[in-house]
Parts: sequence; C-alpha cells; structure tokens
Amino acid sequence: MPTVTNLTQAQVNKIQIDEGVLYVDYGEASERKIGPTRGGGEFNATQTIRDIEFDGRVGKTAGMQVIESQEAVLKVNSLCCSQKEIEFALPGCRVSGTGDAAVIKNAKAGVLSAASGSSVYCKNLTLFAKLMDGKFKKITIFNPLNEAAFAVKAVQKAENELALEVYAHYTISDLNGDLYQIEEVTSAESEAALSALTIGDLVLSPSFSSGELEYTAATTNASDKITAAPTNANATVVIKNGATTVASGSAASWSAGENTVTVTVTNGNNTRTYTVIVTKS
Repeated sequence: MPTVTNLTQAQVNKIQIDEGVLYVDYGEASERKIGPTRGGGEFNATQTIRDIEFDGRVGKTAGMQVIESQEAVLKVNSLCCSQKEIEFALPGCRVSGTGDAAVIKNAKAGVLSAASGSSVYCKNLTLFAKLMDGKFKKITIFNPLNEAAFAVKAVQKAENELALEVYAHYTISDLNGDLYQIEEVTSAESEAALSALTIGDLVLSPSFSSGELEYTAATTNASDKITAAPTNANATVVIKNGATTVASGSAASWSAGENTVTVTVTNGNNTRTYTVIVTKS
C-alpha cells in the first residue's frame, strides 16, 4: 500500500495551472503580448557544471565545482502571423513600412544587427504562469533573441504554428549580468503603468491609452489639476511639471508656451514615464 501524505493548503496554492501569457518588452513603451499561442510557454535554465579533478578525489565534492556557462530560453508556439510577429521571429531582417503594410526581407550576412541601427535584441521576454492561489510566477529573460528556424506552413484543416525559441543573452558591457529573473506577483497586468491620466478638462492627443507614453495638450488656463492613477495599487506615481513636483489631484501652474509634464510610475524594478507637452497660449 502506498503511503498517504496529506497536502498542506500552502502546497496546493503553489500548483501552477493553465497556459500562462507572454509579453515582449514587458513594462516598456514597446510592450506587446505574444499570441494567441498553442501549448503555452516553456522556460528552461541550464547550467554547465564542471567538477574539479584533484588527487584523492573519489566522487563529486562540495565546493569543488565550477559553473562554466549558463543558458536561459523561453519556448512558445504562436498562432499569430502578423508582420510584427514575423519580424520578431527573424532577427536582423530588413523591414520597410509599418504594421500590416511592412515588407520583410532577409537579414544580411555578418554580425547580427538591425538594419535601422537599433538593437535586434529586445529588452525582455516575460512569461506569467498562474498559480492556484491566483498569484503568478513571473519569469523574465533579458536581451532575448529568437534562434529557432523560421517556418510557415499552409496545411488543410490546421493552423500554422510559428515556433519561437528565444534565448537570453549577456551584454558585452556586463558579461556576468542577469540572464533571467523569477518572481511571484499578484497580477499579470503591466505593473508600471497608468490606468488613467487627466489634466483638468484638457484634451490629450492622442487619447489616453496605458501603453501610449507621449501626448500633447493645449490650454488657456493659468493652471489645471493633474490626476494620475496606476494600474497596480502597489505602484508609486511621481508627477512633475518641469522640475516642480505636483501631487496627484493637485493643480499645476503653466508658463506661456510649452510646459513639460512627466508622470513616472514605479513598481519594484519596473519604471515607465509618460510625457505630456502642455502648450499655454
């Protein structure tokens, strides 16, 4: 007979369930969700450990092992074949145009770099895996780059799966930096973001959106009340009109011409800054 061992509620709470959700550049202005996906996301961290050989050694010895190399990778199959997703799958590819009108061509041979001169490596790729207690394991890999072969299949009565195998990378300026980070968080929503931003009755252009960071507005008023609400209640918000700090719900005074309002949202290691140029006539 097998031994029956009761589980604690704490153990049950930490069972990971469901498929999770993945973001490219989570917490950045360029943040976007990957998906829809099939098969969820898979994270692997690998260490290559070498045993130090010495006279008298009879087996593995604590304190006599060296980590020679480390790798971290997130794998996911995306059903989305948007131009943006294909661009992500083909690092270094040449892109002209934007959105659905973008034209994608092969990368040039040589050192991997973006045709635009910007980095082909994103800031991060982040997986949120849900737990039984409603919290999430947040797994982030840094400087990610897809290294899987690119394939598109047109199959009867089936959908194409864009297989992504995204590796974390060190940088030449930090060869012993962070490859990945694992946290437990209460929400999979963007933690360093605003859910609302108003400046009196002024009309923001473009209309406010949590992922949009730059706005303009016009006023003839001497001052207007600025109100900013974070998406996550644990986040802090700092509002400045130029160099002057303004509490949320308080009024900012305008000078003639352009006034720069910045709203910085911070939650843990995540920071996002919104900017509004208010022009007073």
